[in-house]
Amino acid sequence: RVNKLNKDEMRAYRLSERDFEDMKKNMTGYISYQREDAKKEGIQQGRVEGRTEGRLEIALNVLKRGYSIEEVSALTSLTSAEIDELRKLTSD
Repeated sequence: RVNKLNKDEMRAYRLSERDFEDMKKNMTGYISYQREDAKKEGIQQGRVEGRTEGRLEIALNVLKRGYSIEEVSALTSLTSAEIDELRKLTSD
């Protein structure tokens, strides 16, 4: 079919091929960007979750040693309500 095109049709065909290649490059770049962005977001979320787990672990340890809710809050930056809930969950 391509062999039967006249000069104008051939020029249009080549342009459409270039457009397609440009679009493919743009899509590839966009996908790479999205992947990198998702990776960064996942790493950030993991850090936040890790910090939260660390604070909860510290809170549990100091609660076991008899620290007050106010002292645990000062050490971990957890709210009194969070510490009280944690204490209830671990006392069962």
